[in-house]
Amino acid sequence: MKTGFFGSSNFSIPFLEVLKEKTDITLVITTEDQPKGRGQKVISNPVKCIAQDAGIPVITPLNLNDAGFQQIFRSYQLDFVITASYGKIIPKSLLSLSRLGFYNLHPSLLPDYRGAEPIFWQIAHGVPEAGISLFKMTPELDAGDIVDQASFPIADNDNYAAVEANAIRTGIVLLRKMLETLQANQPLPLHPQNHSSKPLFYARKITYRDEEINWKQPAEIIHNQIRAFSPQTGAYTILSGKRLKIMESKKTTQKAMESPGTLLLQGKKLFVASMDYYLKIDMVKPEGKSLMKSEDFINGYLTKEQHLVFSSSSNR
Repeated sequence: MKTGFFGSSNFSIPFLEVLKEKTDITLVITTEDQPKGRGQKVISNPVKCIAQDAGIPVITPLNLNDAGFQQIFRSYQLDFVITASYGKIIPKSLLSLSRLGFYNLHPSLLPDYRGAEPIFWQIAHGVPEAGISLFKMTPELDAGDIVDQASFPIADNDNYAAVEANAIRTGIVLLRKMLETLQANQPLPLHPQNHSSKPLFYARKITYRDEEINWKQPAEIIHNQIRAFSPQTGAYTILSGKRLKIMESKKTTQKAMESPGTLLLQGKKLFVASMDYYLKIDMVKPEGKSLMKSEDFINGYLTKEQHLVFSSSSNR
C-alpha cells in the first residue's frame, strides 16, 4: 500500500514510524521550517528530519489549497493518508485525492474534545479517563466516522507528557489494527460519532491567559491547570513582581486557613492556600532561572520570617 503522512510534532513521530514499518510510505507533508530560540535560527520540525533521514520525499506547503501542490500530491497516487498532529486544517479538495481517504488520530473519545488541544483540556478538566480516536476525515473538523476508539485512565498526578505517552501507546495499537485490516483486503468498520446527551467541550487553542494561576479557585482546579501545562510550559504566578512557574504540585486534604495565594512553609515543604485547601508545591521555575525543587527554591528565595502572597498580573 502506498501511503502518505501528515504530521509536525513529537506526537506524530511514533505513527510515522509504524507507517514506515508496515507500508510503503511515499510522501510526508509537514509544516514549514520555523525560526526558533533567541537567535531565531530557522530549523525543521522533527517529522521532517526523520522523513528526510529515511529518504522519504517531504513537502512543506504554505497553502494546501494551492493547485500546484495538489497536482503534485495527486501524482503520488496514494492508497490512503494518515494524519496526526499536523497543525493545519486539510481542505475538502485534498481529502478526495487518495483512493481510500484520509484518517486522523485524535487524542480524545470523539465527539467530545474536538479541536486543537484535546489532551490539555482533558487534564485541565480533571477527567478520570481519556482516549484516542481513529476516524475517517471529512470537511467538518474532527467529525468523520470512527474506525476505532480506545480509552485509558488519567491518574491524579499525570501531567501532559504522561497523558500524551498513553495516547500514543494506545493509538499505535489502533493504527496497527487498521493496517492489518486493509492489508487483508477487508473493509474498515466505520461508525458515525456518538453524540450523547451530555454537553460536549470544544478543545480550543490555549492562550497566554490560560497560563496564569488564579489562587481564588479550588485547589483541584489549580492542580489540574498546573499538570496540564507541565512539563513544558508551566502555569505561572507572580511573586515579588516576577513570574514564577509552578511545574509540579500535589493536592492535600488540609483546609486553607490563610487568604488564597498565601505561602506556607513547613520545614523544607512549600504549601499555598487556595480557595479551599492547601496545595503542595514540589517543583518551580523562577523567572530567568532553571527548574528547581521546592526545597532549593525555599533555600534560595524564601525565609521562614517572610509572609509572602502570590499576586496576579491581571485585575481579577
